[in-house]
Amino acid sequence: MQNKKARRAAAAVNRFLDPTLNDPNLVSQEKKIGKAIPRNRRDFSKIIQYIDNSLRRQDPTLPRDLSVTHYLTVNTLQAIAFRDNMVEEDIKCPHCKQFLKVIKHNSKSECNSVKALEILTDRMFPKLASLTHEINVAGQINVITEQLATIIVKYVPAEMKMVCLGEITELIDTVQRNEQQKAISNANGLTLSA
Repeated sequence: MQNKKARRAAAAVNRFLDPTLNDPNLVSQEKKIGKAIPRNRRDFSKIIQYIDNSLRRQDPTLPRDLSVTHYLTVNTLQAIAFRDNMVEEDIKCPHCKQFLKVIKHNSKSECNSVKALEILTDRMFPKLASLTHEINVAGQINVITEQLATIIVKYVPAEMKMVCLGEITELIDTVQRNEQQKAISNANGLTLSA
């Protein structure tokens, strides 16, 4: 953080290097432009909104229903991803000593196109890892068990309640054991393949 003395000295140097800063009309206009951009760096949406408004003033044909900054960014990224990376070069033939025009791939441009395409595909088709939902199986089984127990208590005759609850408990235990064995075998398969 600069103190006042350092800021004044920097302003004097800037005015010396750029004489247009001495014009009071331009200075007030610059202050107005600076006020539109917030000082809080975390409030990025206002900065994008300001850029959008200035771009729309320059080109009224830009779409009104979406952010111009985002539109132009994706449009430029798409242009980079789908561009033709062929370059024409003059190569000297070692035998006849003449220059021949050869069309070949520019590897640097091709690498940039692949990276741009990766970014676009990640945005359009998110990775499957981000789409998986983890389900708390043990919690779901406990909830279902409690609901089944209340149904059995309501509708099953008294002499059959314990038999029915015992069979449901055995069924749930076997399902839990099978799920645990699958998880263990999957974990072992992952460690063997790694």
